[in-house]
Order: sequence, then structure tokens, then C-alpha cells
Amino acid sequence: MPEKWQKLVKRNNQGYADSQGKIWAAPYQWGTTLIAYRVDKFKTLGWQPTDWSDLWREELRHRFSLLDQPREVIGLTLKKLGKSYNTKNLSKVENLKSELVKLNQQVKYYASNNYLQSLITGDTWLAVGWSNDILPLIKTRTDIAAVIPKSGTALWSNLWVKPAASAETSLTEKWIDFCWKPEIAEQMSLITQTTSPVIPGIKTTELTSEIKDNSLLLPPEDILEKSDFLYPLADSTIEQYRQLWQEIRQPVISSI
Repeated sequence: MPEKWQKLVKRNNQGYADSQGKIWAAPYQWGTTLIAYRVDKFKTLGWQPTDWSDLWREELRHRFSLLDQPREVIGLTLKKLGKSYNTKNLSKVENLKSELVKLNQQVKYYASNNYLQSLITGDTWLAVGWSNDILPLIKTRTDIAAVIPKSGTALWSNLWVKPAASAETSLTEKWIDFCWKPEIAEQMSLITQTTSPVIPGIKTTELTSEIKDNSLLLPPEDILEKSDFLYPLADSTIEQYRQLWQEIRQPVISSI
């Protein structure tokens, strides 16, 4: 399994990522935060979104939605500024607040549920959302496309965790080993439109074309390298995120 996924599941006793820590879970699916957009609307504009910086373009003012998630919104702005989603001291990031204020003035609304409905109806031209919501949609709609921001994005993963009180070990390990077999991992990825963590470690020549030719299901390696899982933050850092989120959301734009 690639190093990025190994790092994700190794934690110390405080729950923070630690390469020397114990393995606390086994990942079985992962995905990304994407930009979904209306093909017809952007054809009129004469360009297509490729990165987070496009959200600040005047043509998109009040024409897109953002996830109602501080880590996602502040994180994508950090990426625009060349930083990590897991930046620990926000006060040291130059221009972060001013960029967030500008972004807040651009967005039409924030929502983490049903945000694709407005994109489908054309009320918004673009939506920032999660790949497990977006990929099934674009398989059935030719008027909506998606892109992984080239400067990197947030990664999420679904994990298996064995209860501490469970005495069964062999059956659990057999199930994980089964799901991590390359041929099973491919089938699960195609059926669920999420990606198995073993897929990036398989040679592309050995992958089915439905996966290796789908850059949304299997992002290019250079983009993956620039992307981040959202790791737990210290309480002091969480407070910085909370305070900054409250400041930039004034005046408040209602969620739906």
C-alpha cells in the first residue's frame, strides 16, 4: 500500500499522525474534493476551471457553492497560497484572511448536503464537493463535468476499525486481505465510484482502462503528491480555524 495511506492509519497515543505510531485502522475506500461545473455555462465563458484560483475570478461571482466545512474552505485557500490543508499556525500564512474574505464575497451559498441540485438546475455554474457525490452524477449527465484542482486537493478515506473488545482477528484479516486483492479492489472501485487504497500501488499496465483512463477515479501521481488527508489538529489550531471561519462568514451567507 502506498506510503500516504500507511501514514494515514499510524497514530500515537494522542491520536495524531505518527509514522512510528500504531496502526489503528485499515482503509478500504478513498476519494477527493472536486470542482464540478456546468459544461454549457463554461462554454459560454470560453474557459474551464482547472484550479482553486479560478473561484476568485470575477465571472464566477455568486455563481458557485462551497462546502459548509471550515477545513475544506480554509484548506482550499491554503492550497491556492501554496500551503497544506494541515497548516498548524494560520496566523503565519500571509494574505490568508484577505483571500478568504474575497472568496466569501464570491460564493453564492455554503452547503454540505444537496449542493449538487442547484448545479443540475443551472442555478449555480460550479460546485465544490466530494467525489463520492460527484462521480456517480457525471456518469449520467453529459452537461456536468469535474476536475481535480492541479495544485492539490483534500483526500478523504473510509476505514475499517476493529472494536477493542472483539476477540475475532483471523476473519477480520481475511476480509481485509480479500478486499485488497488487486482484482477485487478494481471491481469495488468501479462499482462504488470510490478508489481502493491499493489501486495507486498497482502498475497502470495492469489496471483496467476504466480505472487507469479515469483521472477523477485515479488522479495523476503529481496531483496526489500535492494533496492532503485532513489530519487531527491540536486544540489551539482548531480554535484558530473556528475564529477565522466566524470572521470571514460575516455577514453570514445562508446555507441550504
